[in-house]
Amino acid sequence: MQLIVLLTACSSPAPPAVEERPDAREVEIPPLPGRLTWISERTGAPRAVRAAADGADPVDAVGLDGAVFPGEPDPRGDLALFVRSVEDPHLETLWVAPVGGGEPRRVGPEAPQVRNPSWAPDGSFLVVESSHESFRDLYRVERTGETGRLTDAPHGSFEPAVGPNGRVAFVSSRDGDAEIYVMGPRGSSPTRLTSVPGDDMQPAWSPDGATITWLARRDLTVQTWRMDPDGQNARPFRAEPVAQQIALAQAWSPDGTRLAVTVQFGPTDVAIDLLDAQGRVVARIDGPGSDEHPTWSPDSQWLAFTGTHDGQAQPDLYRVDRDGKGLTRITTDPAADWLPRWSR
Repeated sequence: MQLIVLLTACSSPAPPAVEERPDAREVEIPPLPGRLTWISERTGAPRAVRAAADGADPVDAVGLDGAVFPGEPDPRGDLALFVRSVEDPHLETLWVAPVGGGEPRRVGPEAPQVRNPSWAPDGSFLVVESSHESFRDLYRVERTGETGRLTDAPHGSFEPAVGPNGRVAFVSSRDGDAEIYVMGPRGSSPTRLTSVPGDDMQPAWSPDGATITWLARRDLTVQTWRMDPDGQNARPFRAEPVAQQIALAQAWSPDGTRLAVTVQFGPTDVAIDLLDAQGRVVARIDGPGSDEHPTWSPDSQWLAFTGTHDGQAQPDLYRVDRDGKGLTRITTDPAADWLPRWSR
């Protein structure tokens, strides 16, 4: 089983390199709270960039060579997190850099796969998936860079999500198919929460820690489900589950009142559903191409995402308000812009 969050979009065919145009204005950033970072393919390779303070062309976010992908926002707002990928041989590493400027530093293990880093809500540590010593296991990385291994399972452990109490929800195939587990902040007492045939993927904690949501493959669909942190009261998240739907990803708003779910209805029909905390559909964002990679503003009032709503050949960034209204295009460069991350 290979479960990838950070690099999912890399499976799409890479667009051709676009010639640099120094006099071109790439982006018009509407006045929005916080800092927006995303991937630009303006120079060919995927590069993490961030919006310039004056609204001019975005600037390189970290200054590392290779392909660079932005990670989850730091809850404290001090560090920017990145996954860097280089070739010959292929190796991936985790990096942090001061948001206000300064030299980046590598943290955690180097390996062919370093994926899905997840911050603890208080920003004191993160947990990352890596093939450093095994097929795939989880490592705890302190803010200082000190690293410790949390799991040791032959069939792998994937997709960590650190909850408000420091407990870690994750996916493992150690008992057969992919199921959801939880363990203590330092790997103690791993406990299986799901036990239904069919893969269970991408656990996420509600901001108050009262609920774990995840993507559950059942028959021909993948739906968003929810359960209590001890695995009790498992049920579909949606008030009215949709048949023939494949949920691909999910993102809670920081205030816990909205869940954005990326949903595939057909080979080229990918949309974003905005649900309230009771599972009712507030809005559906569904343009002519794929709408994906939702990320919430720190104040929960806006959602940025990747889409193609204006007839362009390559995806750009858009934003809507918390109710799915006021669609506004953020980037306009001919090259692909994707995977936005929104931080304080």
